Amino acid sequence: MGATALLFRGQRLLRAGEAAQALDTLGRAAEKAPESPHVALHRALALGDAGRLDEALEALAQAAGTWPGNPTFPLFRGALLAEADRAEEALASLRAALALSPGNLLAEAYLALVAMRRGDVEAPLRRLGAVGLTDNPRALAAILAEVEAALFRRFGADTDGKPPAAGAMPAAPAGWSARRLFARGRACVERGDPVAAWPLLQLAAEKNPSLPDLFAYLGFAAYDLGRYDEALGYLDRAGTWSQQPEAIHLHRGACLYKLGRFPEALDALRLAEGADELGDYATWVRLFLARTLVALGRTREAMPPLRRLVEMEGDVALARLRQARELLGLAVPATAPQGYDVLEEGKAVLVVRPPYAEAIREQRLVGGVFPRRDDDPRDGGVPPTVLPPRAGRAPMLRLALPDGGTALVRQCRRGGLFGRLLGGSYFDGGRFLREMGVAEALRRRGIPTPEVLAGIRREVIPGIYRAEIIVREVPDSLDLAAALGREVQSPLDSGRASRLTPPPALAAAALLVRRIHGAGLLHPDLNAKNILIGADGSAMILDLDRAELLDELPLSARFANLARLYRSLHKLGLAPDPVGDDEWAAFYDAYAGDDPVLLAHTDAAMARCRREVRRHRLWWRITGAGARTQQVL
Repeated sequence: MGATALLFRGQRLLRAGEAAQALDTLGRAAEKAPESPHVALHRALALGDAGRLDEALEALAQAAGTWPGNPTFPLFRGALLAEADRAEEALASLRAALALSPGNLLAEAYLALVAMRRGDVEAPLRRLGAVGLTDNPRALAAILAEVEAALFRRFGADTDGKPPAAGAMPAAPAGWSARRLFARGRACVERGDPVAAWPLLQLAAEKNPSLPDLFAYLGFAAYDLGRYDEALGYLDRAGTWSQQPEAIHLHRGACLYKLGRFPEALDALRLAEGADELGDYATWVRLFLARTLVALGRTREAMPPLRRLVEMEGDVALARLRQARELLGLAVPATAPQGYDVLEEGKAVLVVRPPYAEAIREQRLVGGVFPRRDDDPRDGGVPPTVLPPRAGRAPMLRLALPDGGTALVRQCRRGGLFGRLLGGSYFDGGRFLREMGVAEALRRRGIPTPEVLAGIRREVIPGIYRAEIIVREVPDSLDLAAALGREVQSPLDSGRASRLTPPPALAAAALLVRRIHGAGLLHPDLNAKNILIGADGSAMILDLDRAELLDELPLSARFANLARLYRSLHKLGLAPDPVGDDEWAAFYDAYAGDDPVLLAHTDAAMARCRREVRRHRLWWRITGAGARTQQVL
């Protein structure tokens, strides 16, 4: 058998996990072709898989000396060192490989693995999301294992997957009722304490085995304790009557994966994906889907869920799970978006892009002093200019930037009834950070929104906060309401021959809304004042307070969002003129594009819009909201 045939046979044996046979085969190939770098590489990998790590590293070092311009040898040497947790040596080899092969995705993957094993998971995932993902199953499996461990540390049980030692379980109070035992055990599971939950749930099952979801939570606790066979039994017993089918399918898939029953795991995870309509378990489902497909050798199929996982992880801190669904919902100021500095002055926190820190500080925006208005009698310096309302609920102030541009300061304010009661006061000190995080995530995804330069939070009294967001001003821009008002006054409008195309500003808004929905953005306050039309006719989305990035926006949420926008046109006096039924139908056609699903639901979407307007019209008459809003225009 020739050297090439031996090489191919050795590669097949390596993929099959037969390291000893692969090493023998590749050794014979090396004798026949000592000048082949491919043979040298795979023989070194076989040495590593056979548990002879030092010999493998030495072989790769020798090969790197023989072929100094080949990045493969320092790359795989770094990979073996990374898997062995020899971080400093791994970093040196991987950086050498990147110097020879810039942008190498496998090197980037192993650099991410090294960083993850040092305790930082979020930043490496952001990096992978930016540079791309390798299709190497070995690297992907190692990275996914670290992601799972990080998710467990943050949101699940603090467990290494092994059952607790005998006698470690606390005793359950025998005098409690089954329902009380179940309620306490469920609470323990949900806060990530399966050790405390286990005896409570077991005793509850003995007293009353017919309680809804009792066996589901026994399965969840057993999984968290590493008792995968027991967990499967409980989850199967929970059956279809459980109120949490998506969680049951997910835990069944995860247990089957842990037990190496990969085809069954894949079926269970597909069921979980279909049942999880709200996306409560999206991170875990995508994680185990990717891990299972990689384990089955179907790496190409694993890439879409893995990409979605990486996008989700990088964009929304680590995950959105049962108890952690809010974007960047962690402590201030540790979760400032990437690329921002955090400066603290007394009870104020400034989260700012470094080039603009001094310009903002000079305007006395930090330290509890809001920018002065034109009529402020206090002396000292020139106050910023007060602008008329352009988008949002309050006037905005303009600041000069060191790069020659200008920025707008928007005070964060509530809407609705709470807005009238509390104004710009919040109980949540991290709310402004979530808005900044969503804006940054959208910009990374190519969705146009003004650049957020900084955010400021002040603690007014303990537990009560006020905040401002500072964004780069878009010159010569108007919000959609003002742009439509200008278009209807234009002499060009009267000469429009066809009513089958929407006004240009409305057409731009349709394309923007389609893009943000495609990106999974749920904007709960989508209205004509929160869409900005630039001088070039393009549209941008504004006011991302309370906005949330989902894995996928269902049709019901899309249509509700469109109805919200249509309702705002009526409230602002822009419908039925200039936006009548024909224009709004043309808007929806532009929004749907060539998507057959959206086109098939045209009538339903239009009916939803009209129904929402009818429902709100009486309220507007009672409160006079429509009239007051039109005066703003």
